[in-house]
Amino acid sequence: MAKKTRKSRSLDTEVVVVIVAVLLLAGIVQIGLFNFSITKQFTGLEYAATEADSSRIIAAIEAEKISLTELTRDYAGWDQARDYIKGVYKEFADDNFLPDWYAVSKLDRVIIASPDAIVLWSGIRPASSDDSSDTGRLMIHKHLPGSSLPDLLAAPKGMPILGFETNGSVILVTCAYPITSSDYLSPPLGWIIFARILDAPLLLRVSERSGILVNLKFDADIDPAMVEQIAGLNSAYYFDLGRNRHVLLPIKANAGGTIAVLEGIKPRQLDAPAKRLLWELALSLLVATS
Repeated sequence: MAKKTRKSRSLDTEVVVVIVAVLLLAGIVQIGLFNFSITKQFTGLEYAATEADSSRIIAAIEAEKISLTELTRDYAGWDQARDYIKGVYKEFADDNFLPDWYAVSKLDRVIIASPDAIVLWSGIRPASSDDSSDTGRLMIHKHLPGSSLPDLLAAPKGMPILGFETNGSVILVTCAYPITSSDYLSPPLGWIIFARILDAPLLLRVSERSGILVNLKFDADIDPAMVEQIAGLNSAYYFDLGRNRHVLLPIKANAGGTIAVLEGIKPRQLDAPAKRLLWELALSLLVATS
């Protein structure tokens, strides 16, 4: 009888070991399934957040372009600007585009052009000791009085032209608006062009509007192996580096081609909750099988 008892106890031990092993294996499988499911759900949520972040950056840039367009349109409707084109009010530009005006208007360059797109007057914002933008980098040398603006000649008559311009070291947001009259009913007569540098102050405004830190990168090369395209957004990409997600939005010139990239950086806020939830599930399964 003693031998049978020892065999029975040995058998009981083996059964317990098998049951524990099965439970542990089941727990591991469950944790794996939970991990797959939770990761997939959180990845979807994070991707949706990336789409929303990209849209906010684009909207913030569009708001800057709209602001510039409205200001340019305002001056294009001045009868004095029309008189300048006619040669009646020759002091118009010098009387209105004073050094302090550039700072108040947040403008970096002004050009007035004739109906045949010849520069009649041009000016840039004077640099100051606390100025973070080097206005000397502007392409003012290409837009001296007497020079031609071929892009305006090819533009639709009576329509504003809005976009980006670069000389390789600085990027400008520009708006060219046809000069008309105070009631905006007179036929177009020449152009007025306002521009802002896409620099730290402008990027700060974009960051504040979008709630995302936005930088400018002049290296427009995008390695397809390092990034994922954002569906629904033209030429928008993202990649993860450390705990941050980086969104890349190429800036294209009016003539076509990428001239720079806006980079939005935001911490991946769903990583920590996902990991915490997985640890809690693993702990719960461990307690249940013990």
